Amino acid sequence: MSLSYKHLSKKERDWICVYKSMGFTITQIAKKLKRNKSTISREINRNSAPKHKDIYLPSEADKLAKRRWSYSHKTKRLKNDKIRRFVEQHLRLYWSPQLIAGRMQIKYPKLSISHEAIYQFIYEERPNLTIYLARKHKNRRRKRILRKTQRTLIPNRIPVSERPFVID
Repeated sequence: MSLSYKHLSKKERDWICVYKSMGFTITQIAKKLKRNKSTISREINRNSAPKHKDIYLPSEADKLAKRRWSYSHKTKRLKNDKIRRFVEQHLRLYWSPQLIAGRMQIKYPKLSISHEAIYQFIYEERPNLTIYLARKHKNRRRKRILRKTQRTLIPNRIPVSERPFVID
């Protein structure tokens, strides 16, 4: 067994389920999968069915593990308490995030923040503050990327080269 850690794959979770249903112990499962027994034990404890700890479903376990991983890898916006208080206070006064970011740059030059970070903070961490925005969307709308020129298609069109000679 190596000292480096690697996340369990979906295939390994399937094997854990199979071996567990066959009555293997955690130590036996760990030896079969060439993993540390604490890894297998932790996997079964964390990702078993919430109400029934003896039931281990690999597909549900994989979903739980991925959800836990995604939550742990999200960066928190507005980590500084002073910035957070300033933003929340001015949002409640119905200031726009652009205005808040600009005012903060003037008032606290060392504590600047972008309006985009304020929007991300509102929509990801504090959705109850969306009521103070000018456009009170529950979810943030995606930007539409339009082509620079949109061609209009004319039905049954005839190219110039095929037009009758009389028209010229």
